[in-house]
Amino acid sequence: SKSQAYGADKSIYEMVVGVVDLIVDCLQTYYLSTCWNFIVKFVPENEYIQASVYLVVFLLLHSLWKIPFELYSTFVIEEKYGNNKQTLRIFFEDFVKQYLISVVIIVIAISGLIWFINWGGERSYLYAWLFLLCLTLILVTIYPNVIAPLFNKFEPLAEGNLRDKIYSLSEKVKFPLSKIYVVDASIRSAHSN
Repeated sequence: SKSQAYGADKSIYEMVVGVVDLIVDCLQTYYLSTCWNFIVKFVPENEYIQASVYLVVFLLLHSLWKIPFELYSTFVIEEKYGNNKQTLRIFFEDFVKQYLISVVIIVIAISGLIWFINWGGERSYLYAWLFLLCLTLILVTIYPNVIAPLFNKFEPLAEGNLRDKIYSLSEKVKFPLSKIYVVDASIRSAHSN
């Protein structure tokens, strides 16, 4: 059947990507110190800047090698089974947005970790953990209102039977529901339809 063929194609794809990912991770691990030494030569002697540049470059290299595989998955496998609705423009816009958001998060995270490790003394591990916990909670809080709208359009659910039933259910289970949105996720994939 179509779903079995799709599952087989995705399994083979994921197996190949897994093997290549393992090889790339091994190579990156082997060349970590070389990369660090290269960056240190060209970046000012500031541990915050050096660590941030290193991780941003590492993220870029790690992201770039995956592009051909993601293109194949989206525009060959998903297209073959009628699940792709994404254009090349949306694909690359999403890639750039994801990368830039990741850069901001990485720079904040590594700078905070370095600061807490330098400041915290014997309990630096505890302060670093609390910092990462707070950062995670902040990201989870701002994701629906700041990050998600960069990728999808959110429109309030129109008044009607569905909206009334959702509000009724939320009141029944005492869930503090204030807004209900419809997301245009179907511009990328037919899976959510």
